[in-house]
Amino acid sequence: MEWIILFGLIIGFGTINEKLEKLKKQFQTENRKLNFKNYLGKPVSLIVNNENISDSYLFTSISSTIGIIKDYDREWLLFEYQKNKKTIEQYIRISDITSINEIKK
Repeated sequence: MEWIILFGLIIGFGTINEKLEKLKKQFQTENRKLNFKNYLGKPVSLIVNNENISDSYLFTSISSTIGIIKDYDREWLLFEYQKNKKTIEQYIRISDITSINEIKK
């Protein structure tokens, strides 16, 4: 009988811990307000927190890719940068962006 109660407590604490971690992550993303309006049309470099995006050319170059934030909404950001004399526009999820570094000329 004691083993069943102990097992139930372990499962209960594990479930509560998972829910608390989800709430903590959600709270951090909601309170992390990046003010894109200040960076609109200015040269910036982005730091992302997503392995799939981090592995792309945009974020694996030795020097950070410098581009311009063209447009944004609640979920997406339109980032324009140059590669081999071509202008490339890429949509990036706002939730994947951890910080924006403005490039001063």
